[in-house]
Amino acid sequence: MLLYLTRSPDRQAQVDTFESVKRLAESGDAREQAKLGWMYRNGDGVKKDSKEAVKWLLKAAEQGDAEGQCHLGLMYYVGEGVELDFEKAFEWSSEAAEQNHAKAQFSLGVMYANGQGVELDFEEGLKWIHKSAQQGFADALAGLGQMYRDGQGIDPNPTESVKWYRKAAEQNHATAQYNLGYAYRKGQGVEQNSVQAVIWYRKAAEQGHIDAQSDLGVMYAEGNGVKRDFRESVKWYRSAALQGDAYGQHHLGEMYRNGRGVDQDFNEALKWIRKSAEQYFAPAQFSLGEMYYIGEGVNQDYEEAVKWFREAADQDNAYGQYHLGVMYLNGQGVKPDFKEAFSWVRRAAEQDYAEGQFRLGQMYRDGQGVEINLQKAELWIRKAADKDDQDAKLALEQLSSGKQLKE
Repeated sequence: MLLYLTRSPDRQAQVDTFESVKRLAESGDAREQAKLGWMYRNGDGVKKDSKEAVKWLLKAAEQGDAEGQCHLGLMYYVGEGVELDFEKAFEWSSEAAEQNHAKAQFSLGVMYANGQGVELDFEEGLKWIHKSAQQGFADALAGLGQMYRDGQGIDPNPTESVKWYRKAAEQNHATAQYNLGYAYRKGQGVEQNSVQAVIWYRKAAEQGHIDAQSDLGVMYAEGNGVKRDFRESVKWYRSAALQGDAYGQHHLGEMYRNGRGVDQDFNEALKWIRKSAEQYFAPAQFSLGEMYYIGEGVNQDYEEAVKWFREAADQDNAYGQYHLGVMYLNGQGVKPDFKEAFSWVRRAAEQDYAEGQFRLGQMYRDGQGVEINLQKAELWIRKAADKDDQDAKLALEQLSSGKQLKE
């Protein structure tokens, strides 16, 4: 490992290293110039200075140093210390990749796969990422796993995907560990094994991987692959939530709302669910609407409930669509409008949501927002009854016997 990638707790040691690297860099040593540039970029032994980093990386790159070329390409790629420029990023990454620099080969492959600075070409992207992976570069190993999973530049192959994810995971690559855990959880490319899923999720979660933290919270909440433990679930949801993860925020809010793993606290629930909803996470938007509708942690407010149900509904959330339809049907927080109610309830029903299907059947029966059609009424009510909706079963019996259906 190069010195400039090491973060010593002894700042004086860092300064001494910086001064020695700087002296050699100023003498024209390309390798040390590349080191110095990266030290400026990371703030190792010196105040972070992205423009100074680019200056020294350019000196190294122009002397043909692969490390300098690679890192200069990365600076152009993210627009750090220099204007973002994918073409220049591609140019410098290519120079380094041709010198068999593993990190540059991976960067080049990513740019081909994303069509950044070059015409999109999955096959060429796969070629360069494969070259990098053959040198054991963890990001490339994980990248191959993704390309085999998604069929980018090659036919999808879940088994091959797991193979490459495992190689990267064994190098402690957090994203690969998460994806390997997900593969075990879903049985994709490997026999389903919830215990193994938890093992790999935990490895990634302990490195701060947000999705792994959220999913590990779910595993504990469900008792899937591990003994059910709501407190442990809350712990991992909170870890993700504090990093700004909308999924974790929503689930943490629901734990407070239901008093699972924590004391029930509607105010705390509202806080976290709102944070998630404001990130446009549809399930949280629905939950927030529900809290306003009921008056949990906030004064009951039908208009605010309608607002959040609509936000969720516009993202094709079936719960939001159904409840927005009911609000229009009942004239709660909005003027009664049977046609608008029918439109939203139908969208929920078409997503196979049982309550929506039952309500849609009732609306066809009663001619609410649509002409009476008993055949369609029976069709939709039967769909809900087939999902073991007891009200729908009773309504279906009444319909079959020719009796008037009740609300």
